[in-house]
Amino acid sequence: MAQGACTDSNYAHQYNLPGTFSAIADFTLLKTAQEMAEAEGFPYIVGNILSSDVFYTETPEWKQWAKMGVLGIEMESYALYCEAARVGVRALGIFTVSDSIVTGEATTAEERQNKFTNMMKVALETAIRL
Repeated sequence: MAQGACTDSNYAHQYNLPGTFSAIADFTLLKTAQEMAEAEGFPYIVGNILSSDVFYTETPEWKQWAKMGVLGIEMESYALYCEAARVGVRALGIFTVSDSIVTGEATTAEERQNKFTNMMKVALETAIRL
């Protein structure tokens, strides 16, 4: 569950802010999703992620982000959190890890299709509760 989203892009520049925007999840959504995962006994981690413009790279920049506590890489949450803040709505990124940039381990298409239901249950129950 992405409490916050870092980025290597210039996405927030469009808002003409006089500084750097810290893109964060809605706390109520995050807390509710965390409580749902706890109640169901689903394993989860809450923390900071990286929304990157370059998802597949041959250089190890991810190691520098990992040193800062970033848990994983994806491509959309920073923009999602920025837009949600801009229009005054709630947003939360919930992820299931399919591939590891650290170990090279990857799930099959069948595993992604049939076994990634815990995250979906948490997301749907969170939406229903709020």
